[in-house]
Amino acid sequence: MRYKLVFSVVILTLLFILMFLPFRLVFIMEDSQGKQFAYSPIHVGERFQIEYTHSIHLSQVEEWYKVGKNLNIVQTKLTFEDTAIGMPATAGEGETFTLTEDGQYELSNMSREFPSINMRVGQVKANHLLHINDATYPFTSFFDGGTGIKISIKKLSVWQMWKGVKIHE
Repeated sequence: MRYKLVFSVVILTLLFILMFLPFRLVFIMEDSQGKQFAYSPIHVGERFQIEYTHSIHLSQVEEWYKVGKNLNIVQTKLTFEDTAIGMPATAGEGETFTLTEDGQYELSNMSREFPSINMRVGQVKANHLLHINDATYPFTSFFDGGTGIKISIKKLSVWQMWKGVKIHE
């Protein structure tokens, strides 16, 4: 009888640990209050893109990122159509700034690290898109236009993942 009790306590402890210990690395988008979030499993070195229409000059912008070893978000490339307000006109140290054959500006060889990215989901023209795991998702499929969101890389527990929306089912 005592062995059954000890066994039950051990099993319940293990289940508790499995449910509440953050272990799964995910790309996560959460609203500014932390009440609503969407996530996708991801690995160190894995890449994703954010695409949108620039709010001032109304041209397409694509930003390429990867997951860094320290779980930061590393920007690796940026393509855009116009060097007007809000867009770079030169490259930083070690970066390459080129004009592509199709008239796009490309800033590559980037290694800019961010612990997170804060942004607002476009309400009118931005049409923010996430390209991850060979699929494309509009940000508005998870958040209302105008919502302030934070994008980061985190470890989540099973319990936390149940509370969120998995980006791809």
